[in-house]
Amino acid sequence: MIADGVACAVLPYGTVTREVKAGILVARRIINPDVTRTLYLLQRRGSSASVNARYAEAVTEQSAEILLMNPA
Repeated sequence: MIADGVACAVLPYGTVTREVKAGILVARRIINPDVTRTLYLLQRRGSSASVNARYAEAVTEQSAEILLMNPA
C-alpha cells in the first residue's frame, strides 16, 4: 500500500533500505519530536538463556550505558 501511494508508515530504516535505494520509496527522518522506543529481549519462560541471548543482553546493556553517557 505504501509503494502504491495509498498509505504511509513509521518503520526502522533497515526494513526499507532496498526500496529507498531503488527509488520506490522515500524515507524522511522524524526529527521533531524525537522518537524514542523501549526494546525488549524475549525468551521462552522457564528456559535458560542461550549463548546468543546472553551475548545480545550484554551488547544491549553496553549500548544503553554508552547512549546514557553520550546523549545525542
